Amino acid sequence: MKTLQQSIRLLMRNIRSIAGFEIAYRLISIAIFLPLVTGAFQLSLWLTGYSYLSEDRIISYLLAPTTILILLFILLFLSFITVFEVFCIIPALHASYHDRNISLTSMFVHGLGTIRKSLIRPNKLIFLFTVVLIP
Repeated sequence: MKTLQQSIRLLMRNIRSIAGFEIAYRLISIAIFLPLVTGAFQLSLWLTGYSYLSEDRIISYLLAPTTILILLFILLFLSFITVFEVFCIIPALHASYHDRNISLTSMFVHGLGTIRKSLIRPNKLIFLFTVVLIP
């Protein structure tokens, strides 16, 4: 029970920044990521030679190598944006723990910095593990 109370206290300390980030991130996701994922799905249909997907074609569509490759790419992409979201929320919780405020832009900057640091050579395996583990 004490852990739950502490978690609520951490969330409430920077609730405006966290809520603002979540709203902005969801709107950006809908505006940018949804069309990219939809385009990848349409590309996979086109590459398999289908103009639409029906119940009769679903098995052959899902077993096509191009579909598997594109679906893996979509899954990796969605995992990446989920990891980015977590990397943006962690600094807000850290600031709350130290009884400091954090701005919305600072959350984005810290998230981008953490992603960049995670992609350098010694950390690539840890980043890959995180991308696979978190979603």
